Amino acid sequence: MLRLTRRQVLKVLGGATVAAAAGGLPRELVGWVQAQEPGRALLPRPGRRVVIVGCGISGAMCARTLRKLVPEVEVVVLERNPSYVSGPSHVDYLVGLEDARKVTVTFDGLAREGVKLIRAGVTGVRPGESRVLTPQGFVEYSVLVLATGLVPAEHEVRNLLENRRLSPHAWTWAGTVELRRAVEAFNGGTFVISVPPPPYKCPPGPYEVACLVQEYWRNKGVRAEVVVLDSSDRPQPPLLADLWRRVLQEKGIVYKPSFKVVELDPTTRTLISDRGERQRFDLASVIPPQRAPLFIEEAGLGAPFVPIDPATFRSRTQENVYATGDVAASPYTKSAFTAFLQGRNAAYHIARALGRDRGDPDPVFNQCWPYTSSKEALLVEVAWDREGRAIPARNRTGPPSAAHVQARKSWEYGILRAAYG
Repeated sequence: MLRLTRRQVLKVLGGATVAAAAGGLPRELVGWVQAQEPGRALLPRPGRRVVIVGCGISGAMCARTLRKLVPEVEVVVLERNPSYVSGPSHVDYLVGLEDARKVTVTFDGLAREGVKLIRAGVTGVRPGESRVLTPQGFVEYSVLVLATGLVPAEHEVRNLLENRRLSPHAWTWAGTVELRRAVEAFNGGTFVISVPPPPYKCPPGPYEVACLVQEYWRNKGVRAEVVVLDSSDRPQPPLLADLWRRVLQEKGIVYKPSFKVVELDPTTRTLISDRGERQRFDLASVIPPQRAPLFIEEAGLGAPFVPIDPATFRSRTQENVYATGDVAASPYTKSAFTAFLQGRNAAYHIARALGRDRGDPDPVFNQCWPYTSSKEALLVEVAWDREGRAIPARNRTGPPSAAHVQARKSWEYGILRAAYG
C-alpha cells in the first residue's frame, strides 16, 4: 500500500497544489491525493444533516423516508450518476425483454421532496471529522449512511481486468450493455457464465442469465452450449438449489459446482479453477467477486462489507454511521427487495437517533422471482424478525410460473415509484 504523507506528495510535485496536479499523477496515486486534500466545504456547516452516499434503491428509499419522518433534518445525497437503472431489469435488458427507458429513473422526485442532491463521486471518508470527501470538496455530516452498493473485484481473477472485453457481465449497467451486444453478435459455440463465491448481489442472477440467453439463441437458430461454473457446491440461493438443478438439467444447461474461477487465459479462451480445472469458451461472462468500494475500507469502516447491527443498520465501529443494502455485512439477502426495505427501515432508526421516535417499521423480508425463461419465473420468499434472525417457518418457494413473471414486473415498477417518486 502507498505510504506517503501530504508533505511528501507536495515535495514530489514541486510545490504545486494538489488539486491542480492530480490530473498528471499516476493512476494509483490520484485517489489517494484527492482523499488527502481537504478542499472546500460544498455546503455550510450543518445543524443536523444526514449524508447518504449512493442513490440506488436503498439510498433513495432511505432519503425519501427520512424526509417524511424528520422533515426538519437536512438530507443530502452524494451520487456520481445522473440517473439509476433498475438492477432487476439488467437480465431483462440483456435479451430484449425490457426497454431500459422504462426502468431508468432520475432523482428529480427526490429533489422535489427537499432532498439535496450533489453530483459527485466519493474519494474518502474521515469519520473522526464527520466528513465525506469528493473531488469537488467535502461535505460534513451528523449522520452518514453508506448505500453505495458493491463494486466488482475483477483483480481477484487473474487476467480478467486486462481482458474485460472477452468477458462482460450484467452486474454493472455498462457491463450489461456490453454483454447484450455480445449476445446479439454470438454465432454459436460455448457460452460460459461463472458464479462468484457468495455473498454477491442477486444470488439467482447467473442462472437467470444462462436460461435467458439459451432461449434467445434457440429462437434465433443459433447453436450454443451453455455452461454454468459455480464457486459453490449448489445453486444459489440455497432454498432454490433443487429447483435450479431441475430447471438447468431439463434445459440441457451444463452445471459444474465447486468450480471457482481464478484465472482467464485469453490466448486459449479458457477459464481455470482454483483446483486447476479448465473450461474453454467462445463467449464468457465471469462475474467477479464483489465488495464495498475501497474508500470504505480505507476509512476503517469495514472490508469486504460494512459490519452493522442488523436491527438498526448502525455501524459496529462508528456510532453515527449506518449502512444499508448490498454494502452491509448483514443476514439479509443481497437483493433489490431487501435493499429497498433496509433503506426504509434504517431511516426509522436514524430518526430515532435524531430524537424523533416514529415507531418500529415492519421487519425486512425478501421476495424474488427468478426467470427460468422469458415467460416463466420461480418464487422464493425469506423472512427475518426485527433483530435480523431468520424465520425458517416463513420460507417459501414456488416452481416456474407465468404468474411469477407478472408479479416480478409489478413489484419492480412499484418500488421504483416508492423510492424515487
